Amino acid sequence: MMRILLTLFVTVFYISAYANEISDNAAPADKDKAGPPQQIIDACKSKADGDSCAFTGPRGKEHEGTCHTLPRNGSLVCIPKPPKIAIDACQNKKEGDSCSFNAPDNNTINGTCLTPPHDKKELACRPSHPTKPDAQKQN
Repeated sequence: MMRILLTLFVTVFYISAYANEISDNAAPADKDKAGPPQQIIDACKSKADGDSCAFTGPRGKEHEGTCHTLPRNGSLVCIPKPPKIAIDACQNKKEGDSCSFNAPDNNTINGTCLTPPHDKKELACRPSHPTKPDAQKQN
């Protein structure tokens, strides 16, 4: 369950962090394919930037977060709170410091302490290399 939360956090964190890299010249169909998952958009309908939000993940788990406007396309999406292990990895550190934590599968994740764009309150360890959900675990 922690792996799913970690994967979701990393995915959404990358969507928000790299949203400005989506090309403004891409065809509308390309932008739709590159856009955020519908459930994180729906979670912020009738809400404003900074409002609390919640959505149900792909495996039925409820996630709490904060509505955040993506810089390039203006979509208001629900960004989940970083997992506790990512926050704990940056305790007593400052922005830009190296960090690491053990993922639920016991792999060490190395990264950098950053303030998530939607939550300026606490640092979280952003992995240096994005993780990919295990496509074979469809159970």
